[in-house]
Amino acid sequence: MLIFITSCDIYRVFKENKIIIEFLNNDFYNWSIEENNIINEYNKLITGENFKSEILWMKLNSYILPKTIELRETINSYSSKNKEIEELRNISLEKIDILIEGFDMIKKGFENKKNPDLNIIYKGRDRINIFNQYNKKINEKVQKIIKDYYIKPDELKRIK
Repeated sequence: MLIFITSCDIYRVFKENKIIIEFLNNDFYNWSIEENNIINEYNKLITGENFKSEILWMKLNSYILPKTIELRETINSYSSKNKEIEELRNISLEKIDILIEGFDMIKKGFENKKNPDLNIIYKGRDRINIFNQYNKKINEKVQKIIKDYYIKPDELKRIK
């Protein structure tokens, strides 16, 4: 009886292993790439000597916020019966919601071009700092999943 229970558990982990690898290599990987593209676009706008609040405001409206909202919709539309995948998806949603709040606050702070509201802008930047802290939380969750489901690192795509 004990052997049967153990073999059923091993089969379940093996079956879930393949589902998790597929999720991490496809959906989660694509979410991460899109998130990196958004963050890189934002970072290019706020760093360097050529910073202009008008350009940042325009890009937030025309590209950054729409792409971030689109990514949120993509993440939100994903569902899985696997508990770990759903937990990772939910953390990703929390993270992207914080990013949307931060971008939206920064955009609102720059709406009055002659007199930007620095208080709102700083609150938006604080939200983005919280967003960045979620990377550690997500990485810890992914590492736990990799360990629990015996996933070898070479089975996963790497984000550059």
